[in-house]
Amino acid sequence: MEKTGKIRGSQLKFSRSTSETRRNSVCQATCAATGKSRLNPKSPAEDSAANERVAPGSPLVSEHCFADIVDFLPDPTFAINLAGEVIAWNHAMEKHSGWRAEEVLGKGNYVYALPFYNERRPIVIDLVLASHPETEKLYSRIERDGNALLTEVKIPQAGDNRCHLSVKASPLYDQKGEIVGAIETTRDMTPRIRAEEDRILAIAELERERATLKDKNTALKEMLSQIEEEKKRIMKETQSNVDRIATPLLLSLRETCQDSDRNKIDLLTDCLNQITAPFVRSLETKFGTLSPRELQICNMVKSGLSCKEIAATLNTSVNTVMNQRQRIRRKLGLESNKVNLTTFLQGM
Repeated sequence: MEKTGKIRGSQLKFSRSTSETRRNSVCQATCAATGKSRLNPKSPAEDSAANERVAPGSPLVSEHCFADIVDFLPDPTFAINLAGEVIAWNHAMEKHSGWRAEEVLGKGNYVYALPFYNERRPIVIDLVLASHPETEKLYSRIERDGNALLTEVKIPQAGDNRCHLSVKASPLYDQKGEIVGAIETTRDMTPRIRAEEDRILAIAELERERATLKDKNTALKEMLSQIEEEKKRIMKETQSNVDRIATPLLLSLRETCQDSDRNKIDLLTDCLNQITAPFVRSLETKFGTLSPRELQICNMVKSGLSCKEIAATLNTSVNTVMNQRQRIRRKLGLESNKVNLTTFLQGM
């Protein structure tokens, strides 16, 4: 850059391909505008057209390059002089604010605040030129980077919507290093902020759905557990009724009936045994050394029948049943254990 002036608004380093580089270009253009050199010289006709966007008689702009470069910026940008009069208002700012350049150029009394806040008051660009403690309180956070100020603001829009803006303001210097104005550039962060808000809402919704699904799974497991317990209860009651009522009657009936009817009784007994088969299958799986008679006795013991009742049912002696119970305890590994056989079998 030619040594025709100074712009000290920002000492940050940016890539030339970014909009921040274009912000520094504005500063370079201001240097040219305050001296004799000129960026991108234009014909008199082009200069005349550019003059329409710059406040007449502005002490900051003696060349048209400044306004041309500001217009070139993609981000909404404007500048003021020390009197608070607008000296530049680019096309992006026109589109963003809805105010044309001719409506604000050359005007002061905080006219540049009207498009955003619907009132005339100091904003970030004014904090560069003077101290405004009350204005600073209106912003949640203001960062200082050298002489530049950076902050984020929320501008009310139609309905409950808000526009999120990133704002950067820096002083403008003349050839002698004296402050002659300030420049402010804004960037609309609304799409990014809303995308982030949508992402947060989506994550929260997923967490709620996950919690709901977890609760449903817990409830389903509890319900299945209750169903399983009910099945066990029904099976236990059915088996007990068969062992206590049906089986003894069938065995007694078999001993007194004619041979021609015993096959029917045996068939009925087999059908009843199928009902209690789960317990028998469990015993056979875990303790394969048990004989059919021992399995039968286990089934009766589990149902709470005494040795006398079992002996009467099987038409054998009580001592025989007691001896068979001892063999069953050995095969089940309960010979040296004080666990009650009935309790053990009912717990299976």
